[in-house]
Amino acid sequence: MKKVLFFVLLMVYGIAFAANKTLEKTVGYDYDSTLAFSTPTFLAAREEDPSDRINWELVNGRLLKLEKKKYVASTVPFFKLLGYTPIVITSRNETKGDVFRAHVERVYGIKAEDVYMTREKAVHLKERKCVLFFGDSDGDITEAKKAEVRAVRVKRSA
Repeated sequence: MKKVLFFVLLMVYGIAFAANKTLEKTVGYDYDSTLAFSTPTFLAAREEDPSDRINWELVNGRLLKLEKKKYVASTVPFFKLLGYTPIVITSRNETKGDVFRAHVERVYGIKAEDVYMTREKAVHLKERKCVLFFGDSDGDITEAKKAEVRAVRVKRSA
C-alpha cells in the first residue's frame, strides 16, 4: 500500500512539474524587503554619499554584500522543484544592473535574464504568466492585482 501511495504521489508531482514547465508558469518576487533585507545597503550608501539622491552605483554595486537573505528566499528552491520559474521584479534603478542581476543569480539562484528592473511590475507579471507574487508594499500588492496575480504580503522586518 505504501509503494502504491508513493508512486501515485510521484505521478502527481511529475504531472504538476511538467504542466508548470510546459505552461511556463512563474512565481514572482519583489527584491528589497522581500527577498533581501537591504536596509544596511541603503544606509551605507547614504553614509558614503549624503546627497538627497540614492547613489545606485553603490547600492547596485559593491554594497550588495551588506544585504541579508530573508526567510522568503527559502521558497525559491521549493517553487523550482514544482516546475515554476522564479522571477524578480524590482523598482531599483538600472544603474549597474548587470552587477545586481549577477548578484541575484549567485545568491538566490534566479537567472539574470529573469530579473526585471522597473516600476511597471504588472506588465511583467502578466507577460511571464506569474501565478504568485511576493511583495512587501502596497504598491507590490496593487501591481499584482492589476495583473490578476495572487499576492502574498511579506513583513518588512522579518
